[in-house]
Amino acid sequence: MHNTQIKRIVKSKQFSDLKKNGDKLVYKPFVLLYSKDENLLDTTYIGFIASSKVGNAIVRNKVKRRLKSITMSVLSSIDTHGFSICVIGRTAAFDYDFAKMKDLFTHAVKKITATS
Repeated sequence: MHNTQIKRIVKSKQFSDLKKNGDKLVYKPFVLLYSKDENLLDTTYIGFIASSKVGNAIVRNKVKRRLKSITMSVLSSIDTHGFSICVIGRTAAFDYDFAKMKDLFTHAVKKITATS
């Protein structure tokens, strides 16, 4: 376990800054936008988006719940301090295999922490 504090990205400006200045990894069930900020030290910022293209409110909320569950379990075991990460749910995330999606997310987080 790492002592990384996890905070939520909730403001529109935070999301747009990340989209403008961050890097992107695209997978079938989700897209990861991320950036590294050396000033954040022991904090990880995380946000979740599921647009109306994904489906109605029930579908979008299920997608976000699945992504939050995966994210929190993965981030508790991988050191991501200094990162801002936005997880954008895609339509495939609704009925994508949970274990496969978790493996993809783990792979993605390891990839972004190794490059920075």
